[in-house]
Amino acid sequence: MESAFLLKPEAVSHFQAIQKILEENGLKIVCFRKLRLSKKLEQGLYPNLSREVQRINERYLIGRIGIAGLVRGRNAIEKLVKICGEATDPMQCKEGTIRHLFGRKTKILLHSKGRLYKLNAIHRARTEKEVKQFKKLFFKSELTTGLIA
Repeated sequence: MESAFLLKPEAVSHFQAIQKILEENGLKIVCFRKLRLSKKLEQGLYPNLSREVQRINERYLIGRIGIAGLVRGRNAIEKLVKICGEATDPMQCKEGTIRHLFGRKTKILLHSKGRLYKLNAIHRARTEKEVKQFKKLFFKSELTTGLIA
């Protein structure tokens, strides 16, 4: 079974540590791609956000580097959700999860108002439908193992 993830900009420098956590939990990264995040990708990944959260995501994600990846393993979708952390807030995730280890809170300035925004390090698919959406958004037909710049 496959699942998919997007390492957000704050976690890209921790790729090797995150890869090790995934492998220790029975998930193998079979394909990954380093890319500059665009508005189109952000909207495809988060189609149902409120306008305020969309603006925050646009300010924080667009134009920055992320890593999209596919993993394989037994019960990959459920396992990846558990390994990443089930809560959006990294401080509410269990210790040892990717979001708890590599996420953080920071202030993002929007229209002169500082808002506390949770940088949770990773977005992951929660359903088979979302895995298909990840593939369509990030990989199209270029499924090769390794780094695609």
